[in-house]
Amino acid sequence: MTEPVGWFHFDPPAGDLAGGTPHWRVTTDDPEVARNVSRILGGKFQKKEAPFIGQLEVRTESATVDIIVESVTDTIAFRLASFTDLGSFGIYFRAWKLREVMGDVEEEFGRIGGMGRGLLTVEPMDVVALNGMILRYARPMLTVFPT
Repeated sequence: MTEPVGWFHFDPPAGDLAGGTPHWRVTTDDPEVARNVSRILGGKFQKKEAPFIGQLEVRTESATVDIIVESVTDTIAFRLASFTDLGSFGIYFRAWKLREVMGDVEEEFGRIGGMGRGLLTVEPMDVVALNGMILRYARPMLTVFPT
């Protein structure tokens, strides 16, 4: 995978899912990429207080993104279907969820024989804790279609 122009995140900061629907966050170091992501997926970009990956962050208004999947290795490399010239993006996974999500994607990607169109969705997931409390998390879903 070449160096991505930005990263998609599905793990919003604590409290963001309380009663709400998750949306993608995108981080980048390139203001032009941030402006275009904001234009395509909605939302505003801002400079991050404590950057981990990328100095700029766009909290999009989109829960689903139409993409072109380029590769599936230890991460997923893809382009935005509506603006492929913007460059390749990657998905940042929390390590404990990576293998769970990647297994089906790798199999599907192999089945279609390489590059494919896909829908990348972040959706809420409720989990019942041992104490009976319902916790709301976000999880990514990727559906790949042959091109």
